[in-house]
Amino acid sequence: MRTHWSADAVDFLGDIEGMDRFDFIVAKFNKQARKQGWAERSPIAIRVKLKRLGYSIRPTLDGFNCRTLAGYLDVYKDRVHGWVEDGLLVAAPGLGGGSSRRIKTSDLIVFATKYPAKLHGIHPDRLKLLMSRALIYKILTTPPNNTGIKLKVMRMDTGEVFDSIRDASRKTHISRTHVGKMLIAGSPACGITFKRVGRAWADYSHLAERFKP
Repeated sequence: MRTHWSADAVDFLGDIEGMDRFDFIVAKFNKQARKQGWAERSPIAIRVKLKRLGYSIRPTLDGFNCRTLAGYLDVYKDRVHGWVEDGLLVAAPGLGGGSSRRIKTSDLIVFATKYPAKLHGIHPDRLKLLMSRALIYKILTTPPNNTGIKLKVMRMDTGEVFDSIRDASRKTHISRTHVGKMLIAGSPACGITFKRVGRAWADYSHLAERFKP
């Protein structure tokens, strides 16, 4: 008996396509399927579905979405999502339909060429398979743009650390606006004081000579 592919399952398969060896793709899909309650799929079923969607079963390091590109670059998903939402990085609708978005390596190169400071803090080894040495050198030697750094938030009275302003807002039931204003002004929000913790993006400018054209 055939089991219908849900739209969410198709979106997820499209998201992870081309990001790893095919056997890892199968394992990753079925792990997510167990968590989400989708039907698990055999390697043959996944291979057929990918081909019907027009995807390759080979690792291509292309056709990223925000989550997979963020994972590959080792940055927060929100950082990549912000590039797309601001219109700086092109992301086309995925072939599987739904909410899937696809980012081509060629579009990432255009983005990096125009806005090299946006890639500050990403280790150059993460970029080697995606762009030229000359472009990596440009990124490493461009002064950083520190806007958009995502640090954790600490609640001072309890010492509890939250992953983000959104996370702090959700768990303390204080609006994100109030938490954000408190972090800027330094005054308590609803009687609770927060502060930023963590560190800014890493500086890899000392590695620039390795990539000098």
